[in-house]
Amino acid sequence: MSWIKARPGRGSKYKAELRIKLPREVKEMVERRANERGMIISEYVRYLIHKDLEETLKEEAYGKTNP
Repeated sequence: MSWIKARPGRGSKYKAELRIKLPREVKEMVERRANERGMIISEYVRYLIHKDLEETLKEEAYGKTNP
């Protein structure tokens, strides 16, 4: 198993660290997808998390305005 971790010194914007364990096959797939987008793994994982959170916020806002 490997860790997904941001490179040190990437800026003060990222103050928290999240470590996850993944099966090797999943890590390799994520690595390929990140490379396709020109990102490192940690940037790609942040992108996916932000994308999911934005969708959740949109769903919550839609549900509140249109019951």
